[in-house]
Amino acid sequence: MSDARLDAVEFSTTTGVDHPSLLPKGGLVVLRAANRWDGPWFADQQLAVSLAKHVPVLYVDPATSVLSKPPKRALVRPWLRPLGPGLTRLTPVAPPAADRVGISSITARMVARSIVTAARSMGRQIEALIDCAPLSPVLGRCGESRRVYWAQDDFEAMAALVGVSPRRMRKGERRLANDADVVIAANPQVAEVISARGHQTELIPFGCDPDVFGRALDVASAADIRLDGKIAGFMGHIGERIDIRLLDAV
Repeated sequence: MSDARLDAVEFSTTTGVDHPSLLPKGGLVVLRAANRWDGPWFADQQLAVSLAKHVPVLYVDPATSVLSKPPKRALVRPWLRPLGPGLTRLTPVAPPAADRVGISSITARMVARSIVTAARSMGRQIEALIDCAPLSPVLGRCGESRRVYWAQDDFEAMAALVGVSPRRMRKGERRLANDADVVIAANPQVAEVISARGHQTELIPFGCDPDVFGRALDVASAADIRLDGKIAGFMGHIGERIDIRLLDAV
């Protein structure tokens, strides 16, 4: 875990709606993330921590259902709390089945309203909004000066994996790209496809935190573990799309 992440995690234990003194002066960058802040550490959190060194950042979690506990607090106002200097977290609420047909448009409106309310309570103008949600996009709904589509994956190709129609995902992707001033692509293939459609595209490929992995070279082998023969290693997040039976078989 990087020092920047440690600082942010330590700060996440504080409470309160907003801490203006923790934020540098200037406009606000809103990062609508694909992953919750307190979930596995992905590119969303890495980008937020890095940006917060230069500008105030509002990290927006995927929307939580209004039926989640405690429901009364969720319905009264979104959960807004500081994570560290220049970094604040917003957990907006949305209807159940937020990304389903007919409901996703409501989700988009609710999330956009939460973002606008949060920015006002922080006394900030939204300079840039980064969105990566093709099914319920909020670009252009929050009064932002600059619109950025973060193409984290080939969403159309992965539609079947998440139980969504490829046609619907393609439509959402193209809408985001059309509404954006600039597109950030996470891999060369996505960058090439979007650029071919005439959109300004910046390739910022996913990477890793070298300081974290570099520490493995200085760690002594565990004295109580002895592994003989060939060893297969798996590194990454074990989620619902990982077939555990295959790991067990290996």
